[in-house]
Amino acid sequence: MPHLGKITISSGDPAPVDVDRLMDTVAAAIQAGWDSPRVIPEDEPDDEHEEGGSIQDYRILGYPGGAIIYVLLVGAELEQAALAVAAFGRHLTTWSPELLAYSVAEMNVSRYDEPYDADNWLPPFDDDEQQPRPHWPPEALLDKDLLAMNARYLLAGAVRSLWEPGRRVGSPAVDPYDIAAGAAEHPWRGAFVQALGTLLIRAAQLDARLGASTKLTAQGAGDLALAADLLRRARRTARGNATEGWTDDDMRGHLLIEKFMEKHELDWNQVREGETSRQVDKRSADQLRQLLWAGLRTLATLASPLAHVSNAWELLNDLGDDDVVALLAELETERIGAVIDHDQEQLESAAAAHAAVWLAISRPGLLNTEQGRWLINIVVSDIGTFHQLVYSALVMAGAGPVRAAVDSVDMPAATHAAMREFVRAQALTDPDDGSSYSFDEDGDAYDDMHHALEAALDGDGDLYESVRGILNVVGQAAELTSTKVNAHLGKGGYICTPRELARGLLERAGEHASIIISEEEPDDDGSVRFKALSIIAQIAPDGTGAMATDFPDLVSDDPRNEPAARSRARQWIIDALGVVRNYGGSDRQIQVNGSQDAKIVINAVMANQEMPEWPIQRMVAASAEAAASLLQSTALSSLAAKIFTRT
Repeated sequence: MPHLGKITISSGDPAPVDVDRLMDTVAAAIQAGWDSPRVIPEDEPDDEHEEGGSIQDYRILGYPGGAIIYVLLVGAELEQAALAVAAFGRHLTTWSPELLAYSVAEMNVSRYDEPYDADNWLPPFDDDEQQPRPHWPPEALLDKDLLAMNARYLLAGAVRSLWEPGRRVGSPAVDPYDIAAGAAEHPWRGAFVQALGTLLIRAAQLDARLGASTKLTAQGAGDLALAADLLRRARRTARGNATEGWTDDDMRGHLLIEKFMEKHELDWNQVREGETSRQVDKRSADQLRQLLWAGLRTLATLASPLAHVSNAWELLNDLGDDDVVALLAELETERIGAVIDHDQEQLESAAAAHAAVWLAISRPGLLNTEQGRWLINIVVSDIGTFHQLVYSALVMAGAGPVRAAVDSVDMPAATHAAMREFVRAQALTDPDDGSSYSFDEDGDAYDDMHHALEAALDGDGDLYESVRGILNVVGQAAELTSTKVNAHLGKGGYICTPRELARGLLERAGEHASIIISEEEPDDDGSVRFKALSIIAQIAPDGTGAMATDFPDLVSDDPRNEPAARSRARQWIIDALGVVRNYGGSDRQIQVNGSQDAKIVINAVMANQEMPEWPIQRMVAASAEAAASLLQSTALSSLAAKIFTRT
């Protein structure tokens, strides 16, 4: 019968031997073996006495100041096993000089019934569910220099968020509220404070070189008076080349923060007389939040000339840091530049597709103009996005209108055949349509629709004519949504007018175009919409006004959105006038051939008067048309994106 022996050894000294080394030494002592007295009954001959048993398995759990050791003995009765464990205790505490500092604190022996599993008699200590092990948080394992660099990075990221509140500024974004709230956590408290001092000195030196006098930023939280005082102190410090004889940024920053803390009694790193540990922790966390908020707002103010940077590493590098930060800044700036270029390509492709589809639905005649043909050629250059948008448009229009449109629109023969297959597949998705088509029910109708549309836009044929024909299908299907060929006419949740289809596509513009935009772009749908609006502005100013009224963020049922929409509408005209003037045009040369509404709002802005109190839809339409007309009248329509995509 196996027996389990447990021995606890301890020392009066908290840690005479490192825990890992203690465990290794105990393991070596076990493997070396030990002598144990034998129990010999009076009625048993000497040559038949029982051996002391052998070790089948063991476990060692070390901790500062001691260890718990389990040994599993087999081949001995209980009395003999107890003697063996007692001898083992003496062996452990005398086997090596390091173990002489330990003594046996506890010992017991018990029967052991069965193995823990097929491979182990005893349960392993490294099983987290069996024996959780205390550990440091991963960030506490960073070395001093790396922790300091990471603290500077997080503070720089928080400052960028203060410069652009409400936006995602780089990936990952750093929320300054998280930094202030977590400042008291180990190991960041000291690292943040030291990094803050260093960055304040560098930013104040930049501020002094540029002769800047930026007022304290209003963004953020904390005590405004504290932040204002820290700003004054940092600027005063930067006027000199040294602080108390010190010239390096780290020490000067330390002295700046230390004196600031003394002045305002922010002794977060001290224990006041009579405080309990809980009171110390609470006060320290509160004072660190105050210090961090004052520091972040001051840093954001002093470094504001660098608000154009694209990432936190670039900000640190421009303030002056080491070679590692310079390399990281270069790599991150290149990465973000590539991401922005990709985003721009995606946005331009989606915007062109949306502009073409919107014209097909709302102003089909404009597709036959020179500018309309220019737009179709842009669509042809990236057909994948157009494919996804047309797919959404046809699905939303419904099987009946699409079938009727395909039957009535002229297009290349191969395109027409493919679109007939699209209609067959779409009918399967709409059991209320009443179609007489037969189907292969083993297939996937939605996949078949995509395959058919892909065949219709096959680049082997005349792709321009195929795109033109499919745009005609979309426009005709949109028109037919308000007729009896639409099996869902008058039903809630279905498209029943061309305007509903146009607005529905623009409402989720990025999703319907199936574009993937990075975190650098704050609003996929809005960015696509306003880019599309700038394209329409180059084709027809009055179309620009009509399209703008289909935007959910400009013409909303929520009255809370109206002030922002009116402000943006007025800004279009202001910006358009600015572009015209910058390119040499005078106010007297401006001749607008737009609607009367467009002329009224232009005159109001030029005279610095209030805009008319029109309903928001009329105001947005007039302002968009006015801005586009101003550009067109001076042959500057190609600059429409500067007006309509500005955030």
